[in-house]
Amino acid sequence: MITFGKGFPNSENPIWESLTLFFGFGKQPYFQVGPVNLAMQRVTKEPWGTYRSEEVFLFTLQNAHGMNVKISSYGGIIVECNVPDKSGQFLDVVLGFSSLEDYLKYNGPYYFGCITGRVCNRITNAEFQLEGTTYKLIKNNSENCLHGGIEVV
Repeated sequence: MITFGKGFPNSENPIWESLTLFFGFGKQPYFQVGPVNLAMQRVTKEPWGTYRSEEVFLFTLQNAHGMNVKISSYGGIIVECNVPDKSGQFLDVVLGFSSLEDYLKYNGPYYFGCITGRVCNRITNAEFQLEGTTYKLIKNNSENCLHGGIEVV
């Protein structure tokens, strides 16, 4: 979930009034937009493919100046971000792939553009303690567990 609220604490110049994106797979992945300031010009949602029989969407958020970002409902991946260079030409500044199929086929352990996950960063020695119980995880980054480990189907 990504939530943009009324700007920074104590800010009198809110960028967003309310915009919440809920990503991921489950029975009901969804997208919710509240009232948005004029700085946000357009939000669109389009089908981008399927993963395990679940439809994957590509959301495009565009501001009044033409800058836009495309974010998938699969992992909240930032697929594209078009920003102007010093001469006003828009360029995509994201390293990654252009299709869901390519992300599924080639992304492997790289996590290009991914902004969500079960765990962010590494869990040292692939174990952690919670309320006195030690939980052992799968090691997928030397002796550590990286970004939640491997996917178990």
